[in-house]
Amino acid sequence: MVLCQGWKEVYTLTSHTLAIKLDGSLWSWGSNYYGQLGQGNNISLIYPKQIGIERDWKSITIGDGFTVALKEDGTIWSWGLNDKGQLGIGDLNNKSTPTKIGNSADWISIHAGSKHVVALKNDGTIWVWGSNELGQLGIGNQINQLQPISQSSSKTWKKIEATNDYSYALNISGELFAWGQYSSNGSPDLYPKALFINKLFQNFYIGERVGYFEDVNGVLYGSGNDLYDLVSLNQNPNQDYPREFPCTEYDFQTISCSGHHALGITTNGYLYSWGLNSSGQLGNYSTTNKNYPFLVAYPNTWVKVAAGVEHSFAIDINHVLHACGKNVNGILGDSTIENRQYFIKIDCPETNYEPIILEDYTFFPNPVSSLFYFAFEKEKPVQNYTISNMEGDPTFATTNKQFDSHAGTIDFSAFKSGIYLIDFLVDNKHFQQKIVKL
Repeated sequence: MVLCQGWKEVYTLTSHTLAIKLDGSLWSWGSNYYGQLGQGNNISLIYPKQIGIERDWKSITIGDGFTVALKEDGTIWSWGLNDKGQLGIGDLNNKSTPTKIGNSADWISIHAGSKHVVALKNDGTIWVWGSNELGQLGIGNQINQLQPISQSSSKTWKKIEATNDYSYALNISGELFAWGQYSSNGSPDLYPKALFINKLFQNFYIGERVGYFEDVNGVLYGSGNDLYDLVSLNQNPNQDYPREFPCTEYDFQTISCSGHHALGITTNGYLYSWGLNSSGQLGNYSTTNKNYPFLVAYPNTWVKVAAGVEHSFAIDINHVLHACGKNVNGILGDSTIENRQYFIKIDCPETNYEPIILEDYTFFPNPVSSLFYFAFEKEKPVQNYTISNMEGDPTFATTNKQFDSHAGTIDFSAFKSGIYLIDFLVDNKHFQQKIVKL
């Protein structure tokens, strides 16, 4: 079993998980009843498995039984359950492999609710599709949409999020809007409605019936479901208006929340968890709920978090993936279905070490632990190659080596873990390849 280092992003919700590595490859595991793992079948997985061979995935969003993905080229792709048109492909047929949505290549952000999707283009416009029975598309009616439709002519949006049956958006002026069934009281809003009048925000994070909002002064507020003290910490629970989050001393740089628990990373890299802990999803070696942020002690520097319904994921500074909580359908990816009350490292029994074979050259393995092999056409020997650090490490000295053969090896054993760029000069042309060192 190969330790799965080199993780960049992780995404999870109710039944399945996807993650992107530093090399741009996409991996999935968990329930696959509707083909939401993108593996071309309906077989569930209890360990990470790569989807295809592409290495140009940028971000992912997950709904109930379906997945939508954004590539580096600005195109979006979807697969899984499609009973409400949530795949955005113009029909109601489920898909078990990534299927391109339309021909646009100017998407910059995507977010899924239970059965709908909101997406942001680089011109600042919002587009929506899928279920609209509770107005979660914000287009003034309750008609489902089978493919992307522009929500309005406004070009001032800068951040979007969706969850359950509602959506949120922040404009460039700092005004926050919501639509759909976002309130526990009253009817859904069919158009974007301004929230928290007279307050301006710079960021927000939402989960099912709960949200955290950071104003332009850096003050954190919470709103929504507080059954497990997610927001008010025993102060006036279940309010639809924001109140200042009592834990002002923590300086969270990012938060991920589900309906009943939350994870937060501070600016110094510490991980905290709070809320419901019925299955160990807080990672505190117990199933005791916490009504105050609890420090997750090991390791002490984290970079990414993702809160599922009753489970959690976190990526540390060394790009190692950790998970805890309820492990239904193998959603934790540790090759078992056992619940975990503390964060465990996730291994990959199926890391892809097959060569990358293109028309002009062959590279393998990637990720690499020691020797990296390359080969070009025999009549085109490598003139030289340059290895550059992509982690922003000022102590790294660029390696430049002259060469006179079409094939060879590069010893990465002395390189620290991270991502590197190799630039090969062949026949006076440059060929570049990103490499992940384990």
